Amino acid sequence: EQLRALYEEAPPIGATLVLAASATEAADFAEEHGELFRSRTQRMIFVSGALAPAEQIIEPGGMLYPDPNAQNNRLDMPAAQRLFKAAQELSVPLVILSRHMQTACAMPRMLIDAIGCCGELGETLFTEARKSYLDLWRRVIAAPGGGAPG
Repeated sequence: EQLRALYEEAPPIGATLVLAASATEAADFAEEHGELFRSRTQRMIFVSGALAPAEQIIEPGGMLYPDPNAQNNRLDMPAAQRLFKAAQELSVPLVILSRHMQTACAMPRMLIDAIGCCGELGETLFTEARKSYLDLWRRVIAAPGGGAPG
């Protein structure tokens, strides 16, 4: 219902839908309100991953499918499949950003620290980035056998 309300308030030119988590709500919305989704979505940017069948590389024009190894797709793979299908059938342009984008667009630590002071969203981004960095650090220092480094 929240997406429907946002879309009904969107200007006629439409909006960009950005998904950085599970596709569940967006897939439900696209299926239940297909015409509104198609007419008011300029593009959908989804931080996930996509696969194309091998034959599509030779003859373009086929469908893209959600990458089962992408974290946001794994959160609700059936919803990711439904959303990819609905967006393509309704001719909504897809911009898929894979996990490899993070490597190419690494942000300096100072920027992450500064974002933490920018309201509720900034604080959330800072907290999530900090959790990710700490998790990465724990994995880096862990010994191969699972014990603490010597």
